[in-house]
Amino acid sequence: MNQPVLSYVVGSVTGWGALAVLLVMSAGCACVDGVSGQGSAPEGGPGRCLILMGGRAVRGATHCIALPAEPTAEERYAAAELQRHLELIAGEALAVVPEAEAGERVPLVVGRCELCRRLAAQVDLDGLGPEGIHIKTAGPALVLAGNGRGVIYATYTFLEDYLGCRWFSEDCAMWPTGGRLEVPELDRRYVPALEYRDICWPYGMPAQFAVRQKLNGDSVQADVPGGRISYAGFVHTFYALVPPQKYFDDHPEYFALVGGKRLRDGAQPAFIHAVATCRP
Repeated sequence: MNQPVLSYVVGSVTGWGALAVLLVMSAGCACVDGVSGQGSAPEGGPGRCLILMGGRAVRGATHCIALPAEPTAEERYAAAELQRHLELIAGEALAVVPEAEAGERVPLVVGRCELCRRLAAQVDLDGLGPEGIHIKTAGPALVLAGNGRGVIYATYTFLEDYLGCRWFSEDCAMWPTGGRLEVPELDRRYVPALEYRDICWPYGMPAQFAVRQKLNGDSVQADVPGGRISYAGFVHTFYALVPPQKYFDDHPEYFALVGGKRLRDGAQPAFIHAVATCRP
């Protein structure tokens, strides 16, 4: 099988984006200027990679991206990202249509469509929860199943693991633009073991980069597609949970020991509390 020629797109390259560019260039990849994100293909033009699924080339004339009759915001976002990346890779702009309008075209099904039940009857959408994914091929057709954030994660997992897309930072991405990509027969189901995923670092906070990395924590920007998880209080909550005015007099051992003295106030850092609660 011919290996695809990889190119990448960068916007204003700073910080970790600049490091990613150096790593990509050191791998011998070509550079295309532009900005990663939804919308039309960047300056430099779309790719010419041949994508084969079930032995058939994925073409705008023969395939479409199918959505439910009343898609959710997450399903619309996932379909737009799939459409954009397929155009970047193969130069083919697939129409995004309600499933009833797919006609004779081969569907790439996104979300809770009736087509999902027809093409992949064994996909248990309810069992996936809010973030689980099920990616399944049915000959030349494709099902990207999930609920809420899950359908977005299914789409990005497909693009990353089977079409070679990479997102190194908010302003640095890479995708194949030439050669031949054969999507294998797929029946992949996954439900995240961890409910909450966050790196709590500025470079992981931008909404689109965060959702591409499947980050969903409190430090991610609030407008992240599919939403995020926010626990009450987030961190540094020791005094809220164990207020000194209520517990200190009777249980000073609950509180931080600093210089041989228990502190009623002014010892909020989490690591001090960890020492206090582990070593009363």
